[in-house]
Amino acid sequence: MAINNSAIEGAPVNATVDPVKTLKVERGDTAAWMTLLYVGIFIFGFFGNITIIYIVASRRRMKSTFNFLIVNMAIGDLLVSLFIIPSEVKFLYLKQAWLPGGFGVVTCKFVNFAGVLSIAATIITLVFISLDRYFAILHPFAHVPVIRNTKLVTSIIWIVSSLYFSLYLVLFDSVPDETGHTWVCKMVWTYLSDDRQTRILISRAYFMTTFVVLYLIPLAIIAALYILIGRRLWLHKIPGETTSHQKRQSQASKRKVLRMLIIVVLTFALCWLPTHIMHLLMFFFAETYLKLIEVDHLESSFYFLSHANSAINPCLYIFLNQRFNHEFKNILRRLCCRHPLEDVNTGQSVYQTRNSGEGKMLMSAQSSSI
Repeated sequence: MAINNSAIEGAPVNATVDPVKTLKVERGDTAAWMTLLYVGIFIFGFFGNITIIYIVASRRRMKSTFNFLIVNMAIGDLLVSLFIIPSEVKFLYLKQAWLPGGFGVVTCKFVNFAGVLSIAATIITLVFISLDRYFAILHPFAHVPVIRNTKLVTSIIWIVSSLYFSLYLVLFDSVPDETGHTWVCKMVWTYLSDDRQTRILISRAYFMTTFVVLYLIPLAIIAALYILIGRRLWLHKIPGETTSHQKRQSQASKRKVLRMLIIVVLTFALCWLPTHIMHLLMFFFAETYLKLIEVDHLESSFYFLSHANSAINPCLYIFLNQRFNHEFKNILRRLCCRHPLEDVNTGQSVYQTRNSGEGKMLMSAQSSSI
C-alpha cells in the first residue's frame, strides 16, 4: 500500500498513515534488494494462490466447506499480490507520487481499498475455519447451517471486510503535494473534520479498533477453539475395539489438519504483529516510533514481513495438507506431460459416529478436506 510520511493525523509527528505500512523511502542498494524480495513474494503469492483456487475449483472432491474457506484466504492473499506489492515497489522509487485528475482519484481509492481488504478477509476466514473444525470434531451432529452455508459465509466475510475498510474509499484521494507540482495518493483526514484534535482522536480510535477487532479478539477466539479441539484429539480416549483402527486413522488425519491450521494462524499472527506494533507506536508513542525508524531497514523489514504472509500461506497449504500436496504434484506432472498420481486414500470422514448404531455419518465426503 502506498504510504505517507508527510503528516500523520493522529500522532504528534508529521505524516499520514494507513494500516498497512509507514515505510520510509529507500534508495540505492536498499531499494534494489527490496524490489527483488517483493518480486519473489509476488511470484510465490500470485502463482501459489492461483494454484489453490484452481485445485478447489477444478477438483470435485476438493469442494468442501473447509476448502472453500481456504479459497477465501487465497483470494485475500491474491489481492495483496495484485495491489499491495506493486504499490510497495512503486513507493520505493516514486514515494507517494500518483496520477492526477479523476482517473488518479479512482485508482488511488480502489487500489488502497482492494489491497487492504485482505487484512480483514484473512482473519475473519481464520475464525470461520476454527469454528468449522470445532463443530466438525467436537459436535459432529450439531445443526449449524450458517457454518455449512458456503455462500453465506463467503458473503459475510467480504461484506464485513468491505464495510470496515469503507473509510478508505472516503479518505484516500489523489491531491497535490505541498509544492503543487506533484500529485500524491494519501489519506486526507480533513475530509472528516477541520479540527486537528478531532482528527487525532478519530484516527487513533480507528487504528486501535483495527488492532483489537481484526487481530486481538479473533486470535483469542481461534486460540480458545483450538485448545478445546486439541484437548479432544490428544486427550480423548477412543472407546470400543471394533472400529478403533478406523477411529485412530480419523483422529490422526484431524490432528494433521489441526497442526496445519495452528501453523497458519501462528504465521499470520507473527507476520502481522510487528506492523500492528509500529502503528500503535506511531499514534500513541511517537517519540519511540521516531527512534525505531532510524534503525536501518527495520521498518521496511516489518512491513515486508506482513506482506510476505500472502506468499507463505499457499506454501503451507500445499506442503502441510495431503490433498493439496497430491493435487499440486499432479499439476506439475501434467505440465511435464507425465501421468498423474493415483488418488490418495480418502480415509474416514471428520464426522464420525461413535458406533454403528448411532446413525449414519453426516458428511462422509468431508474427508476431502483433510
